Amino acid sequence: MLFKPVPLLGPPRISTSLAVPSAHHNYSLGGEMVASFALGRAGAEDDFWLLAAEPPSGEAGAARALLAGRILDAFGRPVCVLEGNRIAPQDRGALRQDTPHGWRLVAGGQVVLEVETRFSKAAGCAISYIHGLLRDKRGAVRLESRGGPDSPSLVVHGRFAYGLRPDDTFGQNHGLTDEECAEAARRMRAMARAAAEGGPG
Repeated sequence: MLFKPVPLLGPPRISTSLAVPSAHHNYSLGGEMVASFALGRAGAEDDFWLLAAEPPSGEAGAARALLAGRILDAFGRPVCVLEGNRIAPQDRGALRQDTPHGWRLVAGGQVVLEVETRFSKAAGCAISYIHGLLRDKRGAVRLESRGGPDSPSLVVHGRFAYGLRPDDTFGQNHGLTDEECAEAARRMRAMARAAAEGGPG
């Protein structure tokens, strides 16, 4: 049976490919490797959100996770605001502790979030694994880690986008508005610039 050719709805663009992994660093998300992702409304002062940006390359130790966000715990209670892996100065109740392969966020004596980066020979790049169970202010799970300690993967729920491209759009968007994507991209670029200039990390 022959099929009638269907014209493309828009001009084809190479940049519309889905999340193409980075050559030097990726995050394990949903069993795949993605260079970056944005979860929730970046910059919201009253709810959970998280940005995972592509770290700078070309210098020793640069290929580490680069996170920003407003972190709520497994009960939906505010923990802190992260700014480029550092706790915002006003959040004195949370601690960031360095570990051999990354860092962990501790509040009330409990580990709320842990990030570890390991080099993968098979992938040829560093991969960051994020461990935790975080909820939004309504108590809905927004981020959780699954899988064994040797190959964990992050699962996100709700609106998110991943694969930030050079034109500040995302390779895949699951419900964020254009404005939310633009704000996430702006913050991710600023965070990566600060890290490249030797800022928080």
